[in-house]
Order: sequence, then C-alpha cells, then structure tokens
Amino acid sequence: MAMNEVFFTRKIAEQLKTYIEYLREDFLYVLSDVAGGGSDPVVVEGNQLLPDLIEPLLRQKERAIWMIPSEQFQRNQYSRREWIHEILQATENPERSFDNWMRRDALFADYVKREVKERELKVLVVDGSRTLEQNYIEISRWLGCDIYL
Repeated sequence: MAMNEVFFTRKIAEQLKTYIEYLREDFLYVLSDVAGGGSDPVVVEGNQLLPDLIEPLLRQKERAIWMIPSEQFQRNQYSRREWIHEILQATENPERSFDNWMRRDALFADYVKREVKERELKVLVVDGSRTLEQNYIEISRWLGCDIYL
C-alpha cells in the first residue's frame, strides 16, 4: 500500500484490523528468530508479540510483560523521529495522517492492554513519568531477574 492509503484514506478501524493481521502473519518470523535460545532469560520486543499468540508458549506467565505507551507519550516520541516525517510526506495530508496513525496506535495499545488483562499477564504503561532506569528496575523486579541493557 502507498502511505496515503496506509494512514490517510482508510478508516482507523480498518487500519487497526489490517495492522493486527500483519502482526499475526509476521509473528512466525519472530518465533523463528527466538527459537533455539539457551536457558538464559530473553527479552523480546515487538508488536508481533500479541498476548494471545505468546501466552500458550509461556512456561511461566509471570516471566512476560507487555510495555504499552500512553497515547500522549507515543505522540511526543514519534513526532521527534525524522523517519516518521519522511513517511508522512508521502501522504496527501501529513498532519491528518500522523493523527490517524497515532489514533490507530492508541486503539492498538487498548487492544493489547485488554488482551493482557484477560490473560492475567503483566503490563507496564510507559507514559514518561518514570525514567528509563526506573522502568528497568520495575521490569527486573516483575521478572525476578536482572536484564541487561
């Protein structure tokens, strides 16, 4: 799809549906990258890690956590990324396309949050109120181990 179609001409609900379908499809590639790991804890990051796909693979539910940005945090962070502006320039209306993108991502965050809660898994909402180090300490505590940056 052209960026105009991805972020501007389609309804937000349709964007979200397509995005989730894409992530489900891409999940198999993520799994193959992670497979064969040793016994050490592994931190895996990516939107493809949908709770309903990951939960059946978990030996210990408490060893997984989903980090979800608040909408305002996401908007602030994405607006600073140069590559975002390059993508948006390929649309008819970059400002509206950015808003659509952020609204879609906020709906996606809500979707993941619901999925996590339904499965009694852990979630950390990142809103900028904690430092990176504070998030690190919180995640390490929840997982019961030190993770290395």
